[in-house]
Amino acid sequence: MTEPVADRLDYLPQARDRVVELTSRHPFLMQSLCNQVFEQAAETSRRTVTLELVEEAATALVRDNEHFRTLWGYAGNERRRLLLALCDKLAKGSDPVNLDLLDLKLDKLGVPVHSGRVLSDDLAALRELELVEYADSPRGGNYRLAVPLMAKWLQHNVDFEDIVRRARQEAMES
Repeated sequence: MTEPVADRLDYLPQARDRVVELTSRHPFLMQSLCNQVFEQAAETSRRTVTLELVEEAATALVRDNEHFRTLWGYAGNERRRLLLALCDKLAKGSDPVNLDLLDLKLDKLGVPVHSGRVLSDDLAALRELELVEYADSPRGGNYRLAVPLMAKWLQHNVDFEDIVRRARQEAMES
């Protein structure tokens, strides 16, 4: 990651670690983000890659990013897209994002899931697409977005209320 620009840019350790964290070590995403960092550093004549520069580059990268738009489409239906948005939104809270919490939130949003099996299948599909991951923790099992850059993309490109409306409509039609 830092070798190709060794004579041009110096990455601070926390900036390098943030690139790895944001991309979850996905080679394509790491390359894309590092390219954006390089472009922004060149535009501003910076030679040191700071945490701030990485965050600026990440924000620029996710604006209308085709890769994340394609992954969003791969989710397959509006309820799964809403689950992605909920995993991001609920991760900021203190409760573990588990099956029960997701089921409760969907119900409160007016998107009924007629069986726990359907919700489990949705989450399994999102895990298979590597959009969501499940981790055990002392607080219990926890679902979260697999790639933090995807969370940034969601925040910049997805209207939560619109996806709730679409998921409700889809539920009524099925």
